[in-house]
Amino acid sequence: MNPHHTNYYKSRAKVGIYLSSIDPVYYNDVITTLLKVSELAPTDAKSIYNLGLVYLNMGKNEESIVAFQKAIDLKPDYTEAQVRLSSLMNPQEKE
Repeated sequence: MNPHHTNYYKSRAKVGIYLSSIDPVYYNDVITTLLKVSELAPTDAKSIYNLGLVYLNMGKNEESIVAFQKAIDLKPDYTEAQVRLSSLMNPQEKE
């Protein structure tokens, strides 16, 4: 259980995301965990993308836009982040 090993935090975030779908009280823990992952692995675009999803689920659109944009900055061909960002920036284009 190395405190600097990102897999621990990624697993913790995954469990927290599941639990937050049942009880939103877990969102803050998930955010803290994903921010820790991004601190330990600053080039991990997926963790930032997941942070954006959590913010989106919480209704924090501005924070999710920032997270999705950062994920795209880290990985310019990140299609999922591009789609989410586009839907937030252009809500009238939703299907």
